Amino acid sequence: MTSKEAAELFTQILKEYSEIKDPKYRNADVYKLHEYLDTLYQIKDCQEDVRAYQNLLNGISQTIKHIENISNPDKTWRNATERGINRAILPVIN
Repeated sequence: MTSKEAAELFTQILKEYSEIKDPKYRNADVYKLHEYLDTLYQIKDCQEDVRAYQNLLNGISQTIKHIENISNPDKTWRNATERGINRAILPVIN
């Protein structure tokens, strides 16, 4: 793949990703994001030094991770701290 083709693919993916409404994790199709991510990995050699490429790669992978965490709540782990519980539970005064 030439660098010109890679740049065209990158700009197309960047345009399509930026057209997704915010919050992206609610409005994006995870299968389409996986396709974008695979394509970005294929053009890595030509676009590796471009800062916008790195930002897009990071943004898409974080969006995918967020979607997968929401869709599978058994994998998420949350810690309840004593301070958080003390704020949530009102004291009972006799």
